Amino acid sequence: MAQTFNGATLTFTDDSSTPVVYKFNVRDFSEAGNDRAAIDVTTSASTRRQVLYGFAEATEFTFECVYDQDADQVGTSPAITRAVLEGLLLHNTGTLAIAFIDDNEATPTDSFGGNRTAVVKGFTFSAEVDGAIVYSITFGILF
Repeated sequence: MAQTFNGATLTFTDDSSTPVVYKFNVRDFSEAGNDRAAIDVTTSASTRRQVLYGFAEATEFTFECVYDQDADQVGTSPAITRAVLEGLLLHNTGTLAIAFIDDNEATPTDSFGGNRTAVVKGFTFSAEVDGAIVYSITFGILF
């Protein structure tokens, strides 16, 4: 079945002694990494360029979210304020869960890549006239 981004959910559960589940108002996302460097091993005896492929780069997910300080918008999650985002930078790890909806299903069941151990790498804010304030949050995936 095809997946759609409409209705997808994003949660991050921190690694504290009393774990807190953060839910985000996601507009879009992108994945980066997963690329392998080509290492040139050509020598003077080679008849054409030779390469070996290194390890794949680390995976990162960046999500663009609508900034809303009201906890009600994302259910039981704490309000995602700037202070909360800064606090997430202090956690060593957490669990990132992205769930997509399969065609004709009422609730998300396809966890995109499963629940991943991740760290919050950073965030940025942006806004425009007559527009909502949005922020991008980037998670680094740990293997």
